[in-house]
Amino acid sequence: MDTGNVIIIIAIGIPFLGYTILTQIRKHKYTSLASKLQAEYINTGFFEPGKITGKYLGKVFTIEPLVVGSASSGTYRTIISVKCRYNKDPLVIYRGFFKNYPDWKFVFKRGDKTEMKFFWIVNLNNTYVKIVDEEKSLLKKIFDSLSTQSQEIISLMRGGFILSRYIILEDYSVKLALGGIVQDENKIENSLTFIKKVADNIDKVV
Repeated sequence: MDTGNVIIIIAIGIPFLGYTILTQIRKHKYTSLASKLQAEYINTGFFEPGKITGKYLGKVFTIEPLVVGSASSGTYRTIISVKCRYNKDPLVIYRGFFKNYPDWKFVFKRGDKTEMKFFWIVNLNNTYVKIVDEEKSLLKKIFDSLSTQSQEIISLMRGGFILSRYIILEDYSVKLALGGIVQDENKIENSLTFIKKVADNIDKVV
């Protein structure tokens, strides 16, 4: 084998080896976390961190890092989901909602709307639209008891390099989306505790 081929193999092999080691460290951390939470670890692929599912203080939960965007250029979000009775339109609540609670500029749902673009009327489908008074009333019932913890909630949803931090209510669950692959046990447990409180409040008012 000539020197050129050896250099190419080394150039490809070292980054691949480093990436493989990193993914296996992540996988090991998730299996350890599952054990600590007395939950089940589910392997989702050799290079994937996997996901965790189980019960936390009586509520069914799932922790799963997911790629948002394309496979080649997407970024990871860690989705912490707890089951609840919410069965209405999906709502997305960004962390700014808690800064000056309740700040309705940071709450959206998916829907259709019409906008004027220059001289044309444009119909936008499945885009972010403002929520209605009925939905605002529901969210106040859910979050009023947690509003005194607004700074703690904002801190919980902050960190890393990815700015998007949000809560999703949809499909009989409440979800907290955190940037990157969250592996810190305290962060996970604090997030689970918070989302469980939200799920409990939802079950009281829905």
